[in-house]
Amino acid sequence: YMDELETEEEKVTESLDDISESFEQMEREYDEFKDKLKKNPETNWEQKKQLQQVEEERQKIDKKVDDLNKKFEQIREEIEKSHAMSPETLKAYDELQKLMKEINNPELQKALEKLQQSLGKMSPDQMRKALENYEFNEEQYRQRIDRTLNLFKSLKLNSDLEKAAQSLEKLAQQEKEISESKEISQEEVQQQESIREDVSDIREQLDNMDDTAPDKAKSQVEELQKKSSERLKDIQRELQENIKKLKEQSSSQKDSDIQKQQQNIQQQLQQQAQQMRSAKQQLNKQRRQINIAALEYVLHSLINLSVNQEELTKETQTIPP
Repeated sequence: YMDELETEEEKVTESLDDISESFEQMEREYDEFKDKLKKNPETNWEQKKQLQQVEEERQKIDKKVDDLNKKFEQIREEIEKSHAMSPETLKAYDELQKLMKEINNPELQKALEKLQQSLGKMSPDQMRKALENYEFNEEQYRQRIDRTLNLFKSLKLNSDLEKAAQSLEKLAQQEKEISESKEISQEEVQQQESIREDVSDIREQLDNMDDTAPDKAKSQVEELQKKSSERLKDIQRELQENIKKLKEQSSSQKDSDIQKQQQNIQQQLQQQAQQMRSAKQQLNKQRRQINIAALEYVLHSLINLSVNQEELTKETQTIPP
């Protein structure tokens, strides 16, 4: 189940990145339209075509958002059914779901349609207001996409750390049971080899964790990677050494040194599981702080947008009636 969830989460991350890139393309199309309008206030076919390209790009984004909402809903239901996440994480997923639905707010579409319909029929004042209205909605749209992308990346990181912790705890329990065995068997050797391979897989997952981590968490993730990767490598070496001793021991009774080494491996695995949980808690705390900061950012952006609109007013005043 966890592998399937990982695959679905990666697809969502790719889709969100794709939506963000499409939005940037739409912004570029709009900026070109506005530049041409300033250079030549008289409406012409080229300006209308440019605005049509903006609308086509917006429609593509809407389709991608619709598809993503369906995909995300499936993930949310699967997580809830499997009880794979904590109540706090589920609450954050609810917040993410609301954000994703907000992306599809029709205000941007209405503002763009109004701009299209009135192009060539507006007075300079009406044109200024139409541009202001579109840019206000475009800015809100951008903020929703950015917030959604960052929150999902944060939740995916949370999920990855939780899965790593659970896997390490499971391995620690297996190692505990092996260490309690008094006799050496071929089955025990195979179990140790399986644990060593699983530790290698966890190391690989950890090494890839910063690829989809939110920007604000990358430094913490890189620090965790540096510390834990070395520790997991040490555990792998200990397991390899323990496997060698098991194979070389002549008697069927387990040597005390072998048993102590297995107990030490079990403790190290448990410590690494705790390390993952501690990192998760720290990032959750940071995410709550970021959510508060995001509200302040929105207010700041709206103030800046107001200043930009004043500049736009001055520019459009030069358009002849």
